[in-house]
Amino acid sequence: MYVEDFKIRCDKCNKMLTADRDFFDKGSKFCRCGNTIFRSPSQTLRICYNCKCRIIYKEEVACPACGAPIAPDNSVLPDSVKEEVYRDANEILDTKFVREGDVERAKILFKSIIGYKDAGACAKDCDKKIADLKYSIVYYKAGVKVISAREMYRDACRTDYAGKVEDAIILLKDASQIFSTIGMYEDSLQRVDECNKLITEYKATAEKFNKEKEKKDKKRQRYEFMKKMKIAGMIALGVFCIIMWAFFKYFV
Repeated sequence: MYVEDFKIRCDKCNKMLTADRDFFDKGSKFCRCGNTIFRSPSQTLRICYNCKCRIIYKEEVACPACGAPIAPDNSVLPDSVKEEVYRDANEILDTKFVREGDVERAKILFKSIIGYKDAGACAKDCDKKIADLKYSIVYYKAGVKVISAREMYRDACRTDYAGKVEDAIILLKDASQIFSTIGMYEDSLQRVDECNKLITEYKATAEKFNKEKEKKDKKRQRYEFMKKMKIAGMIALGVFCIIMWAFFKYFV
């Protein structure tokens, strides 16, 4: 089964368009006439019994491909066609890297043959899969932030640079907030605790680095001060020697 099997009619120009990945992934399809067709949960799928064309239904009464009449529902379809739709939907879900739009496609296929085998239950399972996919994307983004924070912290420890540690803390706070939004998904709550522990640890390290930096700054300032005093003393001694030389030369 290919994405190109899905068709939808533009409300403005009345042309049939291919409901491609944009329609299922992004929830909309742009027509050349300037109209945007939005995907709605209320939209269902009608399947032509003659050529098996799949039309995302609104007011279709005839197949745009072959002209055959389209029944108001798919219950009159022969079991052979329903089995093909059922098999295609399962093939989508069995793909190695399933995207949210792919699950939406499978869901609309299952919903079109509700009553055949366990298509109704499979359509409900698709809703759960879509939610899990959304959570997994959020979970992945938060995980990337934690990894970046750990790498930043290691670099900071090599250079004793508190600024990088503070940047890592910001990333961990963002990650903790993201994990907390997906609650019971996977080990999100444990990851929140992990982020908070790392934040506490990193804050202690940043404070340590800042204190060490303050000591180094004070030591450098004392060194610079002593250096300036030494130079000033040498200049004063030189001036004194010149004055004494001139005094003995001209007055003694």
